[in-house]
Amino acid sequence: MTTHHRLREASDAVRDRAAQFEPPTFENVAPVGRAGRPPAGIVVAVVVVLAMGFLAASRLPSGGGETTVTVNAPADPVTWTTPFVSLAADDFAIRVKGVTFRGDAADADLHSDPGVGSDGTYTTLERSWRQNGVEMRLNIYFHADAKQWWASEIRIYNGEPRGNWIMFTGDYFRTTIGQPFVGDLDLRQDVGRDSGSLEIHGLRLQAFRQPTPCSRPSGTFRIEMLNPTIKLNASPNEGASAAVRILDNTCAVVADESPFAMTWSVDDPTLLAAFAPCQQTTGQPPCAFTSIQLKGLKAGETTLRATLTRRSDQSILDRATIRVSLR
Repeated sequence: MTTHHRLREASDAVRDRAAQFEPPTFENVAPVGRAGRPPAGIVVAVVVVLAMGFLAASRLPSGGGETTVTVNAPADPVTWTTPFVSLAADDFAIRVKGVTFRGDAADADLHSDPGVGSDGTYTTLERSWRQNGVEMRLNIYFHADAKQWWASEIRIYNGEPRGNWIMFTGDYFRTTIGQPFVGDLDLRQDVGRDSGSLEIHGLRLQAFRQPTPCSRPSGTFRIEMLNPTIKLNASPNEGASAAVRILDNTCAVVADESPFAMTWSVDDPTLLAAFAPCQQTTGQPPCAFTSIQLKGLKAGETTLRATLTRRSDQSILDRATIRVSLR
């Protein structure tokens, strides 16, 4: 663990404990004399004050003159990128139940869900990780029209072992299409057990990203996995979706998918069930073959495979895989 992380965790711990601190009362406290001892609360307060004084003194430079010392918590920068959304920030913190959650966990799941049949007007940014002994999640739901993009809902988990959502709804980040939002975000909710806050400073957020242009032989196509890894709970049987998009030889997204077909398969179908998004519902329009619904069956690891073919001659154009972990 780096010095930065130690300082940050210490700062978070002090802040979290301070948020939970209730000042002691001194009713019926016996006076201090030769035979008496000071109350425990006073001893603790004196020790804390002395320790803080020592810390401040240790930070003072040598030489005369008045010096003001300000000790700030080290920033916690994050950088997250999916094919549809990029988020970078100088500092990130979720605070629930007096505990601080940072977004820099190494073992985290990050993806975007563009939805089925959204025509590029809907996507998400979804991140989940374990910290402080529980699962934390952040979901942001984006929309777009011909001129602007924005978010209508932001969710965080409430910090309980069986997490539940704290939801913020409104109009966030409204920005011109193709441009990033730059600024800060400070959301707070105080509703009993579902109280919490999301604080992001120095935020640079870009939704509805387009692929980086490239150059390949004419007539070639490839599929881009929108979530290269997926993590699911097998008990209870949690669901998720996987999706791809078809790119042409310039890496532009193919708008007309009718000349193509997609085949999906699971290496171990005893662990994971895969079915078309509207396959089990009547009265739905034809399913978009570039996405698939998943359902965890039991713990283990398996691979979801997608194969792109040309309908006219059944030739295989590209293959891609998604690693799925079930716990």
